[in-house]
Amino acid sequence: MATTATQVVLDTPAAEFRLPATDGKTYALDDIAGEKGTVVVFICNHCPYVKAVIDRMVADARVLMSDGVGFAAICANDAASYPEDSFENMKRYCIGLVRFRKVKGESHNS
Repeated sequence: MATTATQVVLDTPAAEFRLPATDGKTYALDDIAGEKGTVVVFICNHCPYVKAVIDRMVADARVLMSDGVGFAAICANDAASYPEDSFENMKRYCIGLVRFRKVKGESHNS
């Protein structure tokens, strides 16, 4: 668990990535970027806060995407430590919303 946060300056460009997704494809940032902006959230299946808002988040993501805003949810957790956050469980958790998995120890930069 992180104990300190790194300050990020507003308008800092997002880092490029290529990550496997729950739909079986691999996506780069450019693939999910929307014409009007992009939202990237870092979530996990076992978080009680995420569990409380996931239905609303999926509904809001669908509205945003229909309005030209890209949306991606990334889980960076280690499934060995948090089995509920496994890639298979991710596929079932956000039905209708593509989610990405960051694989521990692997670089997914393009």
